[in-house]
Parts: sequence; C-alpha cells; structure tokens
Amino acid sequence: MESVRVLLMDMSPMLRQILRGIVHGHGGAWVVAEYPEMVPLRGVVEEHDADIVLFGHDSARLPTECRELLEARPQTRLLAVGHDGRRSTIYELRPHREPLGEASPDELLDAIRSAPWPPADGWLATR
Repeated sequence: MESVRVLLMDMSPMLRQILRGIVHGHGGAWVVAEYPEMVPLRGVVEEHDADIVLFGHDSARLPTECRELLEARPQTRLLAVGHDGRRSTIYELRPHREPLGEASPDELLDAIRSAPWPPADGWLATR
C-alpha cells in the first residue's frame, strides 16, 4: 500500500504537532513538510509531491491560491482545519455522474437548462 504524502501549512505549532501525531500514529500517511505560514502553495506541493494539504483556515471561502492548485493538480486534496482545531472542510475535484434516463429531446434540454453555468463555487466538492 502506498503512503499518503501530507503537507502541513499555516497553523499554530500546537495544532501542527497534534495533526502530525495523528497522521504518523495511524499509518498509511506521513508528513513530508511543514510550513508555519502560507507559502506559494503550488510550488511546495509539487516540490514535496504532496497528496493532501492540511492548512489552517477559518473562512467559508477557499483562498484563490487553493483554487489554482486544484485546477493545476486536480488529484491533490485540501483539508482546511479551523485554527481552533474543531472544524474542518475538505476540498477536492472529482467527477460527478447523474444518470438521466431516456435521452429524449425534452429530457436533454431539461438537463442542459438545469446545469449551473457558469460554475461558481459548485465545482468544488465540500463535505
């Protein structure tokens, strides 16, 4: 089984220590680098070939640099952890599939009309 490469960024030393312990204590993942503050994200993710970035973030809006990283490296996952360590949100790009049934002209037009365009924040899956 291949190990997940984790990057810790922009959080307090105590929160980084707790998350590092969680990652290392459960196997299958390891911390490849830590940065106490936000640094140019795409560069460090590529440098360390990180699979997931855990970063401190309390806002509901994803920073622009994070969006750009997901566009450039859709396989990378971002996990925003509240600075108090109590809340988290995962951001990832993933395909979405919805069977539409019979491909009648009316159903195709309904599907076209119901598709959100332009995509706002809908292209980011959050949970």
